[in-house]
Amino acid sequence: MALDFSSAKFSLLPSYVSVYKNLETNFDKQSKEELKALDESLKPQNLNDKVKQAQSGMVNIYFRDPITQNITQSALSEESIKKLKESFEASDFYQRKDGSYILNGKAENFVSGWYGDIAYQRGYLAADENKDGYMDKDELDNTRSGFQTHGWVVVSHQNKEISTASTYLESYIKLNGISTAADGVPMSFKDNQKTFYNQGKFAEATLALELDKTIKNDKDLDGIVSYGEIFTLEEMIQADNDSVEYVLGGGKEAFARNYSDPTEGALTLFDLMLRDKSVSEAFNKLVENDFDISKLSEEELKDFKNDFKEFFNENDEFDVEKFKEFYENFQNEFINKSLKFLGLSKKDYNEGTLNLDFNKLHSILQDIFNTFKEANATKANFKDFTLDLKI
Repeated sequence: MALDFSSAKFSLLPSYVSVYKNLETNFDKQSKEELKALDESLKPQNLNDKVKQAQSGMVNIYFRDPITQNITQSALSEESIKKLKESFEASDFYQRKDGSYILNGKAENFVSGWYGDIAYQRGYLAADENKDGYMDKDELDNTRSGFQTHGWVVVSHQNKEISTASTYLESYIKLNGISTAADGVPMSFKDNQKTFYNQGKFAEATLALELDKTIKNDKDLDGIVSYGEIFTLEEMIQADNDSVEYVLGGGKEAFARNYSDPTEGALTLFDLMLRDKSVSEAFNKLVENDFDISKLSEEELKDFKNDFKEFFNENDEFDVEKFKEFYENFQNEFINKSLKFLGLSKKDYNEGTLNLDFNKLHSILQDIFNTFKEANATKANFKDFTLDLKI
C-alpha cells in the first residue's frame, strides 16, 4: 500500500550542497595564429547515427581534454553557447566556417573541466562499452551519475504522521550500484530513487547532451553543480518520498540481506597510494634516488618498514632488487587499472597519444579520489571509501 505523504513534514538539505564538481584545468590561452592553424587541421568526427539524431540542432565545439590534453569534439545547444558568450570574453570563441567553435581561454577551461567530470569522474567513457558514443540503458547504469540525500524518517503510529530529516548528500553513485544509508546499511540506488531514475533524470544518452545539461545547471558558472541547481523544491520532496517508501517498504533491509561484496573493507595498495600522500612520496623519493633506502627520513623509514616488511631480511637489510621488481609490476598494474577506470585505451597509452605516464595517472586518480571525498565527506562510512580499482 502506498504511503500517504499529504501531511508529511520534510527537513531538506540546503540547496547549496554540492552534487558534481568539475575537473580543474589550467590551459594557457592560445594566440590567433595557433587557433588558425588548429582550425585548418581539424576534421569533424564521424558520429554514430544515434548520436547524430540525439544531438540534432546542437553546435560542435572543440577544446582540449583535461587529462590527455588532446583536442576533443563535443557539442552544445545554442542556449548554452549564448550563456557562455555572455559570461566569457569574445576572444574565447573562435568560430569556424562550418559554424562550430574552437574554445579558448577561460571558456575552454570551464567547458573542459565539466567534460572531464562527466567523461572520467562520472565514468561515461568507461561505461560506453562499444565506444559508439551513444549510451544505452545498461551503459548508463554503469555511470557514476547518481546522487541522493540520506537522513532519518520518523513515523507516528498513532496519527500516522511522517517526518523526515536529511543530513547529508551522497554523490557519484553508480546508477545500478549501491548508496549507503546513515546507519551504514547498503541500498539499491535505482530502487531507492525510482521516480527520477525511471525518468532518466540522472544521465543523458550522450556525453555532449550531459555536458549541455550540466552547463545549464551550473547557473553561476562556479564549476560546482549544487542540489538546488539540479532539483526544484518539489523534486527534492519527491526524492525524499521515494527514499522513505523504499526504507519503510523493507527495500533497504531486503537489499542489505542479499548484498554481498567479498572485497568490501579490503584496502589495497592502490587505495593506500591515493589516500595517503606519505606512501607515494616515499616511493617517489626511492625512485629518484635509485632506490637508496638511506635517503628516507627516520619517520619515512619507520612507516615504510611497517607497511612493507617483506622487503627487509632477518638482518633488517633492504632488498633493493626485490623491491625494484615489485615496483615495476605495481606501476604496470596501476597503469592498467587506471586506464580501465578512466575508459582510456591501453593501445593509445602505449603509442604515446594520450600524453600520460605513471606519475600523471597517479596524480589524476588522486584528484578524482579527492573530488569523491569532498562530494561524500559527511558519509557515515567514508573511512571505508575507496575508488573502484579492484577491477
